Amino acid sequence: VEIIDILLLAYRESQSLEMEAQIIALLISLGVDISQLERDESRVKEILDILKEKLSRQMTWAGQTRSSFPLNKAGLGDFPTKKQSFQNNFYLATASITREENFVALALSWEQKDGLVQGACFILDFSCDSPSCGIADFWVFHPLTKEQFHQTFLMNNNYLDPEIQLTTISYQEAVSLIQSAFQLKPENIPPDPYWKKFAWLLDENLDLDEQKYRQLTLNLVAFPKGPEGMLQVFHHAWATDDRSLVYACLASRHPWRQQGWREFYLDFDRKKPLLSLEDEDFHFSLNCFMKDLAEEKKEAYCIFRVQREMRNAVFYGKFHTVKEDGLWLLESGDPTNLTSQAFHRQVARIVLQTEGLIGKDPEQLIARANELVRTFDYPPVPYILKAALRKLPARDPQVLPAMLQLATAEIRLGNQEGAAEVLHKLEKTSNPIYASWANRLLQAMQFNGINQESLINFTTEDTVECFLLQIFDRFDLPKDQCIYALTLWGALPRFVPEPINDKDLKTLAAAIIYNAYRLDQGRKLPRHTPLGEYLAQMAGDWSKLQIKANNIWNALSGLGQDPFWIIEEANVLFAGSEDSSPY
Repeated sequence: VEIIDILLLAYRESQSLEMEAQIIALLISLGVDISQLERDESRVKEILDILKEKLSRQMTWAGQTRSSFPLNKAGLGDFPTKKQSFQNNFYLATASITREENFVALALSWEQKDGLVQGACFILDFSCDSPSCGIADFWVFHPLTKEQFHQTFLMNNNYLDPEIQLTTISYQEAVSLIQSAFQLKPENIPPDPYWKKFAWLLDENLDLDEQKYRQLTLNLVAFPKGPEGMLQVFHHAWATDDRSLVYACLASRHPWRQQGWREFYLDFDRKKPLLSLEDEDFHFSLNCFMKDLAEEKKEAYCIFRVQREMRNAVFYGKFHTVKEDGLWLLESGDPTNLTSQAFHRQVARIVLQTEGLIGKDPEQLIARANELVRTFDYPPVPYILKAALRKLPARDPQVLPAMLQLATAEIRLGNQEGAAEVLHKLEKTSNPIYASWANRLLQAMQFNGINQESLINFTTEDTVECFLLQIFDRFDLPKDQCIYALTLWGALPRFVPEPINDKDLKTLAAAIIYNAYRLDQGRKLPRHTPLGEYLAQMAGDWSKLQIKANNIWNALSGLGQDPFWIIEEANVLFAGSEDSSPY
C-alpha cells in the first residue's frame, strides 16, 4: 500500500507525460483501479498514446530483425553510477542467437526477496551503418515467476520471432555485450526513464578477456561453426558494417588484426560497407569452394553476391582459414583480392578435383552436373558443364541441353551476366524449342521475373504449353498436377541426352501430363479413364504414349531414382502463386 501511495503522489506531482505513462503502467501491474485517476479526457488520450507507442516499440523487434528507433541524445554526465540493491541477487541472463543478423536481444534478471524475478530487456544493434546502432531499445519487465521468465525469455513464448533461438549467458557476458554495443555509438541513449537506474552497468569492471568475448560473440551466431559457416558470418558482417563481428572472425595472424580493435574500427570507415541498410531491400549469397591444406588449415575461394532491387554486386575472394583456440577463423584474405578470371580458373580446378572428374569424358561430366541439379546443389554445376562443353564438338547433340542447363544454373546462383552470355548464343540456334526457351529466359531476366509462370509461351497454337493448357481446362486438373506438368516441361529440355525437336508436340504434351499424374498420385495413369483415353488419342496410340512417358521419366530420374525432386522444384518455382495462377 505504501508503494501505491508513493506512486499516486508521484503521478500527481509529475510534469512529464512520459513519466505519468510509466507510473500508470506500474499501477496497472499492481492491480490498481485507475479509472478515477484522471478525468481530463485529452490528457488521458495523450498518456495512452505514449503507452501504446512504448508497447509498439518493444514489440517491433519480435516481428523483424532490425528497425530504426527514435533515440534521445545525452552525455555521459547524465548517468548516475550508483548500483541497485538487487545487483548481487543476479538470477539469469538470456541472449538471442542472432549475432549474424547484427543484433542481440538480451534479458537480464534479478531475484527479489519474494522469489519473483524482475529485470530489463535490451536490443543491441551492432551494425555501424544502422541509425539505431548501440543500445537500440530498452525496457524493464515487471516481476514474474521464474516459470514465466523461462517461458518468455528462454523458450521464446511471445517474445521474439518464433524461429529465433535463445540461450543462457553469464552476468559478465551479458554486461560485456551491453558495454560493447554502447561503445559503438555512445550518443544513442534509450529514452526509457528507467534507463538511468541501469546505467551503472556501463561502468562494471568485468573479468572477460578478448578471447572469451570472441567465443561469446561466435556462440551467438546461428551459422554452422566450421570454416564455411565462419566465412558466411564474415561476409555478412563485412557487408553490413558490423565491425566487431568482422574483427571476431579474424585469426591472430590476419593483417587486419595486427592493427588492434580501435585502429581497425577507424580504418573500416575507409573500406566502406557494401550497402546502406536504409536504401533498399537486399539479400546475400555466398558460395565457398574449399581445399584442404596442411594441418588444421583450409583454403577457400568464395563468390559473394549482394542482390538488391536495382543492382547486384559480386565479390571474389581467396581466404586461408585456420583453427585457433578451437574456433575456425580467417588467417588471410579479403573479399576483393582476386580478378574473376584467375579466380574461376582456380575454382574450376578445385571443383573437378573434389568431384573426381579430372580426365572424365563429357557424358560423365554432364551426368554429374545433372545429378547435382536434381539435389539443388548448384554452385559446382557451371564449372562442370563448362568443362564438358569445352570437350564437346559444336554440333554434338548434348550441347544444347547442356547450355540450357548451364544458363539455368547461373540464374539460380544469381549470375545474370553469365546466364545472359549463354542464352544469347542459345537464342541463335536453329532448334526452335531451345531458341524459344533462351528468348523467354532473357525476357524474364529483364524484369527479375524468373519463375515458371513467366516462361509460358502463348504466342503460337502449336507449342507444348498450349497443349498442356488445353488439357488443364478440359479436365479441370488439380492444381498440383498442373504445376508438376509445367515444371516437367521446364526441366525436360535440360536433361535429355539430345535436343527435343518440334515434331509431334502433342505426344510430348500428353506424356508430360501422364507423368504429372504419376507424380501427384504415386501411380501410373490407367488407360480406361476419360483423361487416359484423351491422352492416348492425342498420342495416336496408348503404347506410344507410355514409351514417350517412360523416356521422360527416365531422363529426369538419374541413378535409378524416381524424379520426385520435380515436386520440390515445382514448390520453389510456383511459390506465392496461390492467387495468381490461372490453373
